[in-house]
Amino acid sequence: MRNFITLSATLIIMALANLCHAKTIAFKTDTIHQVSKDTTGYSGKYQRTIHGDLFYITFEVKDGTVFGNTLWDGRRFKLNHIAGDKFIVDGMDWGVVFIRDKNKQITQVLVMGTDYWVKLKQ
Repeated sequence: MRNFITLSATLIIMALANLCHAKTIAFKTDTIHQVSKDTTGYSGKYQRTIHGDLFYITFEVKDGTVFGNTLWDGRRFKLNHIAGDKFIVDGMDWGVVFIRDKNKQITQVLVMGTDYWVKLKQ
């Protein structure tokens, strides 16, 4: 996992008296990176009831990257890792948070901050 990248830029301001005053500004950027820890808990099928109908999504990990699939229309989405169990859907900016129980097993996923999907037992 890549760490935050700290960029440092130095600005030189010339005063009328030809004196140099240097000021350093530090920039911190979040990098989107692959998950480096054990990701087996993310994979699986999740369900949610919407207006009385069951809908399903699946998540899988391929080459260290998490992908989501909507089963009703076959769409596939790449999830960019933010930190811990937090992700963002690539190109859509939807937050995805995997939720763990007291035994640290993933039992749900929260999408867009409002939609809870329950992980099905395999």
